[in-house]
Order: sequence, then C-alpha cells, then structure tokens
Amino acid sequence: MKTTLENEHATSTFDPFNSGPLDRRLSSDDLQSAEICTPPEHMDRFLTGVKWLFLFLPGAIGLHFLMMGFSFLFFYQDWSVDIMLGSFVAFAVSAFLIMLGLGKLSDLRYLRVIAAMVAAGALASITYSLSIVFIPGDFFARFLWCSLPFTLLIGHLIKRILDTRHDA
Repeated sequence: MKTTLENEHATSTFDPFNSGPLDRRLSSDDLQSAEICTPPEHMDRFLTGVKWLFLFLPGAIGLHFLMMGFSFLFFYQDWSVDIMLGSFVAFAVSAFLIMLGLGKLSDLRYLRVIAAMVAAGALASITYSLSIVFIPGDFFARFLWCSLPFTLLIGHLIKRILDTRHDA
C-alpha cells in the first residue's frame, strides 16, 4: 500500500501579486495617499469634441431634416403609414444620438434639448411653408442648410442652461 505524505505548505495560498520578499500589501493609508492617474484635460476635450462631431451633430442634422420634411406635408397630402412610421423611427434614432452626444443618456432633464430642437425645426418648417407662398422658386435645400445653425445653436444653449442649473 502506498503511503501519502502531506505537504507542510498545503495550507498556504499562492498570491502572485504579493509573492516577492520586497512586495507588501497596500494598507488603506497607502491607498488614500496614492496618486490617482487621471487622463489629461486635453483628452477630455478631445473626447467631448468627438462625441459632439460623431453623435450630437448627426443626430441634430437628422432631427432638423425630419422636421423640415414635414413642410412637404402641405404639398403631398396623402402620406402613407410607412412614411409616418419611418419618421418616428428616424426621430427615435436622432434623439438617441443627441442624448449620447451630450453624454447625458440617463438624465432625463436633457430631453429638453431634444424638445427645443424639435421646436426650432418646426418653426423653420413653418417659416419655409409660409415663405414659399410669397417667394417663387425652389429654395428648400438652401433654406434647410441656412436654418440648421439656428437649430444647433438653440440645442446647445438649452444644454448650457441645463448644465448651469445642475451645477448651481
């Protein structure tokens, strides 16, 4: 019969992070005094710019185009259900992109930015619909691109107002 020998170090556990003789465990005092590595400030600005450029701006443009597209409702009065459902999906995607671009997806107060941008787009759509009665010609694309900065400006101003109210 084979005899089994027990290892005398079987009860100790192996900890590869603190196994060397010069290593020691960090105490809570060491953790409080340790410097926390934070990214530089220019990196935060860069990421904010990337979010604004690739998320907020396309969402705002899509929302503005959608609202300006409603000015064609007067010309083409027989809108199908597919167009209305497609408009709803485009609105949902644009709103999601705007909220992601703002970085405030969980804060529902920032839905006011989307509401302000919808109101600005609706106002631009109404202005275009009234102006085509008095001004002959087809200038939809020019009006669309010329009214876009106002929609972006209104959205940005509402965001800044909400940021200052939150910080105060």
